[in-house]
Amino acid sequence: MEVDDSTYIFVCQSTSVPGFDKTAPAYGNFDAWIVFTDLAYDVISDISVGGSMADYPVSMEMNDGRWGISCFSYSGLSGNKTVSNQGGGDYWYFEIPTCLPLITVYFDGDGDSYGGADSILTTLCDMQDGYVFIGGDCDDSNSDIHPSASEICNGLDDNCNGALDDDITFFTVYQDQDGDGFGNIDSSYSSCFLPDGYVLYGIDCDDTNPLIHNLQLYYVDMDGDGLGGDEGDFFCSAIPPFDYVSNSDDCDDTTPGLGTLNLFYVDNDDDGYGQPGTAIYFCAFEVPGFATNADDCNDTDPAVNPAAEEVLNGLDDNCNYEADEGLVGVEQQEISPIQLFPNPVTHTLTVQLPESYGPDAPYTILDIRGAIIETGHLHHPFHQLNLIDYPDGVYVINVYIADHLYSHLFIKE
Repeated sequence: MEVDDSTYIFVCQSTSVPGFDKTAPAYGNFDAWIVFTDLAYDVISDISVGGSMADYPVSMEMNDGRWGISCFSYSGLSGNKTVSNQGGGDYWYFEIPTCLPLITVYFDGDGDSYGGADSILTTLCDMQDGYVFIGGDCDDSNSDIHPSASEICNGLDDNCNGALDDDITFFTVYQDQDGDGFGNIDSSYSSCFLPDGYVLYGIDCDDTNPLIHNLQLYYVDMDGDGLGGDEGDFFCSAIPPFDYVSNSDDCDDTTPGLGTLNLFYVDNDDDGYGQPGTAIYFCAFEVPGFATNADDCNDTDPAVNPAAEEVLNGLDDNCNYEADEGLVGVEQQEISPIQLFPNPVTHTLTVQLPESYGPDAPYTILDIRGAIIETGHLHHPFHQLNLIDYPDGVYVINVYIADHLYSHLFIKE
């Protein structure tokens, strides 16, 4: 039918998809295809009208400046059909404008300024509400999804480029079935977010037991004393297997009872008593030249130790910090003819001897432990001893006169 001096309009029945000279989409099995051509029958514009089923055009007429088209329709509300059928097949009438040129617009269902990729494609003379010039919206029900949207990690194609979560950083997540914070390395996938029940660490060797995650190192206990040696193995277990323990503290895993290092002290005189201040550890029960105690007060004399018998010699033989205790004779218990002054002393100690006891008398000075500090002879009636280099403390001076031993304590300050 002639529209004007340069344009024809044709109403056809079409089953074709866009191609060749058809640009309008196909909506159902049969659509009404309205084509505008020039006088040489070259297509100026075309439009498909129909729903998802079969729609057959029957007639066309001019009605108040618009083309009215009658169809027999089997389609419901679908495609670009905007009215529902009342029965299986209904009479359907619609109008299109007669103006030229027609414009192509897309229905924008979600208001994001992009028409749906499969929404109604129509041709109008003027823009109407709800339509836009740009199509390509892959989800016209979600305004956050359209061709210019930024892709985010959500499992959706936000920018309608056909790819899900593209240009997003992905990482491996591991299922954590027992909730211990460690995942199963055999149950993982790549994700751009951390889902519930998944973690970033896939080292759980038993994901059914929250007490076990990574392999545990246990040590062989060869002698069964509860202490492990240097040899160990890894097990997926919260408790050590048989013949294994969780420590490696055994210094000798071949000798039961000998586990930790034992403390010894140097025993120079081999009397079974060690010297204080010489502590050293050995992985042994016994070590030659060493003792397990530090009780010797003179480690150069095997006759001096806590088990020795005290003898009358002016020494502390049994290391009880007393010299010749319990061994003083009757004549020695008499009032001593010797006097010391000053006592306490800071520099010089004067020892006064009686004139009747000869020209000199041997003496020995000992510290409180019985160690000999100084020996010599005293000259009467007064003898001065220089003690300036003595450390502060309590000392004993033993003076031997005519086979008598006289002991006196003095304090150095």
